Amino acid sequence: MAVKVAINGLGRIGRCVARIIASREDVELVAVNASGSEEMIQYNLKYDTVHGPKHDVKVKDGYLYIGKDKAKILSERDPAKLDFASYGVDVILECTGAFLTQESCQAYIDNGVKKVVMSDLLKMILLLLYLVQMKIHMQVKQLYQMHLVQLMD
Repeated sequence: MAVKVAINGLGRIGRCVARIIASREDVELVAVNASGSEEMIQYNLKYDTVHGPKHDVKVKDGYLYIGKDKAKILSERDPAKLDFASYGVDVILECTGAFLTQESCQAYIDNGVKKVVMSDLLKMILLLLYLVQMKIHMQVKQLYQMHLVQLMD
């Protein structure tokens, strides 16, 4: 049985995740929360400058049809007013970038959803930079230690 997922925020990350979910059998997209007109949502999901076009995208009568999935489109800025649980959602992918703490996502849990996965591009970039910096630091340290060994020989 597929995990039922909702996406809050259809910006760059939310759209990429929606495309990935549409190609998988073990995950089902059942709801999305996005601002903008249905035409804009469809256009942005259908035509991606990085990943290319995805022709099996259609928005009609308040639903997003993408791949095998049919997802209800909601447009609500307050997470406390989003009733994703009524769509059978198991996991919410929080992709707005606005709700990045346990406290700000607690409304989803209070409304009956089991799990929330927060997406924070800035933290991901900072983590990546930190890891790169650590790798460089380790390489410099190894070179320094090798140089010391050579000096001692």
